[in-house]
Amino acid sequence: MYKCDRCYNRIAEGELPACIEQCPEDVQTIGPRSEILQEAHRIADEEGAYIYGEKENGRTNTIYISPVPFETLNQAIDRGPGQPHLDPVEDKMAHADNLAKAMLIAPFAGLAAAVSRVYKATKDISKQPEGSNEVG
Repeated sequence: MYKCDRCYNRIAEGELPACIEQCPEDVQTIGPRSEILQEAHRIADEEGAYIYGEKENGRTNTIYISPVPFETLNQAIDRGPGQPHLDPVEDKMAHADNLAKAMLIAPFAGLAAAVSRVYKATKDISKQPEGSNEVG
């Protein structure tokens, strides 16, 4: 499984992401956030619908429109560890100090991972019988 990149390669060539092009309901779109929100509000006002993702959870990159209030949908979701929900969550990167900490920690985490991999490879090679040319 791969994380969706919204078909970056297709967009670079002036094409739409495949999911938008193939959507059987023709309900997906892509564009500047301000334009998407303007259209979402037009549809919500016209249909008496609810918008999710404009302000929730640190302003999601995907905007949802539903005829059912998201609070009602959230109450219907099974709860438990690892289960999705629509409750508000704190935007951990909203505070500049958290982003700064992440930027400081990332190089050290990468270095630790590299050292661990080299150590493991060295350990695996030392376990091979003499004369073996296999590389682990």
